[in-house]
Amino acid sequence: LSVTIENHQIKIHTTAKFEESDDKNYVADGVAHIIDTVDYEWLYEGDQYKLVATLIDKGTEDEPTEEEVTTVEHEFIASDLNGAEDVSIEFDFTDMDNHDFVVFEELSHIVTEDVPKTDEEGNPVLDEEGNPIIKKVPTGDEPLVAEHKDIDDDDQTVHVEQLYRAVMVMYKTN
Repeated sequence: LSVTIENHQIKIHTTAKFEESDDKNYVADGVAHIIDTVDYEWLYEGDQYKLVATLIDKGTEDEPTEEEVTTVEHEFIASDLNGAEDVSIEFDFTDMDNHDFVVFEELSHIVTEDVPKTDEEGNPVLDEEGNPIIKKVPTGDEPLVAEHKDIDDDDQTVHVEQLYRAVMVMYKTN
């Protein structure tokens, strides 16, 4: 029995949270890490993919500046038709009290071609049965196959809470 899967749209869904608090809210004063878990459906098992996660400050109404955007790339090989990958985003949240950040994701398929593995002299490397060993080599083609960019999606959003700083005043008495 063989099953052919045709005409299925690749889908991704994401959930972002702070690594330090394991929550969507965090009192960050300095560098913190967001873990963006990307669930995927209908990838080709064994094929190579690239996730590009972009962290954007939701409070800006114009195009984000370089200070407001952090982009992280994560390559992986799909171990199954459906699965999940974590992308870690490091960002300096100093003076970002009461800001919401959203993570946008793009998923690209890294196209490869099968090429015989060769030794130092250029001869094909053979397996125990005398067949050439094949390796996958990227062609440079990386078509976009799915994206998740919803500025209002709560699952893609994290919140930096206000940091309360205590002020200590010392009095000297005679």
